[in-house]
Amino acid sequence: MVDALYYVAIGAQVVIGTTLAALGPVSKLHPTAITIPGVVNTSTAGVLAFLKGQGLPDRLRKDEFEMRKVQDFIEETETMLVIAGDSFTKEELDDKVYKVLQKYNTARDTTEMNRPASYGHQVEEGAEPTGSAGAADVDMVIPAGYRKGKDRRFIIS
Repeated sequence: MVDALYYVAIGAQVVIGTTLAALGPVSKLHPTAITIPGVVNTSTAGVLAFLKGQGLPDRLRKDEFEMRKVQDFIEETETMLVIAGDSFTKEELDDKVYKVLQKYNTARDTTEMNRPASYGHQVEEGAEPTGSAGAADVDMVIPAGYRKGKDRRFIIS
């Protein structure tokens, strides 16, 4: 919806601008015919500036991509767990849960810190910094029943 509004506003600005250029020679005969499109054009420019200042519509696509990466990781992990069957140890399973939570929190933090027009990727804990964001601490959302062990894995209490 934001994408459609953005492109409609750009199209409206082009149409209104050409209308104003065409009405230029008759501005003394019909001053209202110039004023009304001028006001609409200025309002449209304000809407476009607001959307661009919020980083829209691109920010929504990037936020969706961050969450899609987490969803893909969860699906890959689920497939791996199904294939492996009962061969996983409790510690390995705890490690997988920790990695899922870490990826989710990284994606959530990335979307939260990117409210302006610029977009920087939140670096995962333990990963090498690759973008302009640099290393960052990750506040984990820990499900009830889990506590952090000495080796940074979750252990069910």
